[in-house]
Amino acid sequence: MTALRHPLRALIALAVAYGATSCGGVCGDIADYQLECGRFKGQGVNKSEIVARCDEQLGKDAPHQKALDSKECAESASDCKSYIACEEEKRVLRDVHKIRQSIEKGEPGHALQQCKRHSDTLAAHDDLRATCFGVAIKALETYVKKNTPYKVEATCQLPWVKRDKELAKRCGAAFRHGLETALKDDRLFALKSACQSDFAAGNEAAKDACEEVLGRVYKDLTTRLVAVRDGKGEKQKVYVMCSNLKKVAGAIGAAANKKAQVLCREAEVGAHVAEAKSRVADELKKERMTLPWACEKAMKRLQELVPSPWQKAARAEIVRACYVDLAGKVLAAEVPSMRFCKYRVQKVLEGIRAYKVVDPSLTGHVAAAKLKCKE
Repeated sequence: MTALRHPLRALIALAVAYGATSCGGVCGDIADYQLECGRFKGQGVNKSEIVARCDEQLGKDAPHQKALDSKECAESASDCKSYIACEEEKRVLRDVHKIRQSIEKGEPGHALQQCKRHSDTLAAHDDLRATCFGVAIKALETYVKKNTPYKVEATCQLPWVKRDKELAKRCGAAFRHGLETALKDDRLFALKSACQSDFAAGNEAAKDACEEVLGRVYKDLTTRLVAVRDGKGEKQKVYVMCSNLKKVAGAIGAAANKKAQVLCREAEVGAHVAEAKSRVADELKKERMTLPWACEKAMKRLQELVPSPWQKAARAEIVRACYVDLAGKVLAAEVPSMRFCKYRVQKVLEGIRAYKVVDPSLTGHVAAAKLKCKE
């Protein structure tokens, strides 16, 4: 569609050269291509309107790049196919320039959105692909620095980012940084949410990071709660530690969650067990001893637990401390001299009966107490 193949257009072009109004020249070629195979195809747009706008754009001291690109494509194209291909290539180059400008302005999010529009065509354009690769890296660095993990995940969920192995690896590293930051700031709910996200499920590096970080937190909290359960830890922090453990365990899996539930119940009851043992120790120092209420409370709580090695061992400890050692001393001190069933003796007998306590050291005392208490 050059002037050589259009004699009439050539004549019009000559007229333009002498100051006449025309619809020819390169703007005429641009109009023909856009009407026949471009954006104005089948839209009923008047050619003279296209030419007028084109002349106006190209006549400026600093023509818009799009107009210059259309001029170059019209001059170099031989048919619709080559013109469309040229226009597409020029559009991509213009977008590459815009993307680079966004990065220079410190707007990685805007640059990513521009790259997102080319998600399906990145593979066909080396310059665009390299530019968007750099944009993703810059965006990840920015979001890590600003501690905005949700933006890291949004970036890493972009299809063209997920398809690139190097970017997927960098996404995993940025994700891990977010996990470590959340852990450092004690934001375990954020940690759990991140590891249950679609991104974590689809990125191998993120999966590994979640497994390692969550495993580390789970182990630490488990160790601390075992100490509390066994009467050696910070019992005042049981609620907080259990809340955190359940969050982490929920993200790890069903088995971990089940173990966390059991341990937390045991840790809560462990505080009562420790309290009962402490009260018994205090009573044994007194001249006149009484079975403390903490013994009954600890036993009731232990019976509510699912049987486990710890539960059985703790129950045996409380039975021995409360209903054998202390109970024996209470009965030995009170029964021989009492004329009627005393309350503290009655409570001892009730406990021994309720928990089916049998011990050779108690046999004589219990028999004597029952006679005086008329049982």
